[in-house]
Amino acid sequence: MVSVFRIFALWVCIMSTSACEQAAETPQSIAGLRMTIWLEGEEYFVTLTDKVGHYILSETTNWKNESLYKNKYYRGLLLAAREQSTYRWELDVNFQPLDDLFPLTVGETAFLEGTFIEYPEDKPYGYRAEIKILEKKPLMLPSGSFITYKIELIQYYETKHGFKDWRQIVYYSPDVGFNLKGSFVENGEQKHWRISQIQETDPNAPLPQARPRPRSGTVMI
Repeated sequence: MVSVFRIFALWVCIMSTSACEQAAETPQSIAGLRMTIWLEGEEYFVTLTDKVGHYILSETTNWKNESLYKNKYYRGLLLAAREQSTYRWELDVNFQPLDDLFPLTVGETAFLEGTFIEYPEDKPYGYRAEIKILEKKPLMLPSGSFITYKIELIQYYETKHGFKDWRQIVYYSPDVGFNLKGSFVENGEQKHWRISQIQETDPNAPLPQARPRPRSGTVMI
């Protein structure tokens, strides 16, 4: 089994804000947005390519605009599937408890249960998640000021030694329907990422390259 911790290490979840901070549905205009992400001193791009129901599809590229992987987020909050090279995985989960959190309210909690499926082996593993809405707070980023909800994501994955947990904090913007900032622990080390720029893409214009930066430590992607 490919390490779940490596799979989720670049949990890039994004976004922006304004008048609809209690919107019950993910905004329809999210597709086409392109975010510049800073992760441990390195710059990446995440382009939101489509919205299908409550799912947001995205593609992550490095500073050379080389594709790293494609992600699928449920409501822009929870990473539900990933495809990279010859490997892919997805969650088979009842998302209704997550739907019931919207519009978001501080203090509410959702519990999810299902399976984590790897391909091409088509092998399922047990999966559980706990999603806690901790607080509502403004967040200042280079792209502007945003109203966000600080959310704790605790996910449990089945292994041959029992369930292991993966804990993260994300700052979710209801207006754009994605996260703006987050942190996670990898091999005992706290790592942080944030959005530095949000822009609408022009399909007829060449994409600018991100800037390569010296590594400040090991970056798992």
